[in-house]
Amino acid sequence: MPSNYVSKFNLNDQEVIVKDSEARTTANTASTNATNALNKVTELEKLSRVEVTYTQDAETISITAGNHNVE
Repeated sequence: MPSNYVSKFNLNDQEVIVKDSEARTTANTASTNATNALNKVTELEKLSRVEVTYTQDAETISITAGNHNVE
């Protein structure tokens, strides 16, 4: 790959231009890692929602998965 190779990335609607081949690989890896991390956080957010209810008459506590939308 020539050292003057230019790559363009779009990251959160911001154009990033990389002219160095090693930096291009690093930027691509960072972009992939950031996307993977965001996906994991989104999944964790979905799993972290629970509803806790207490019924005084029966003196019971119920824990169930909550209803929510994470986009």
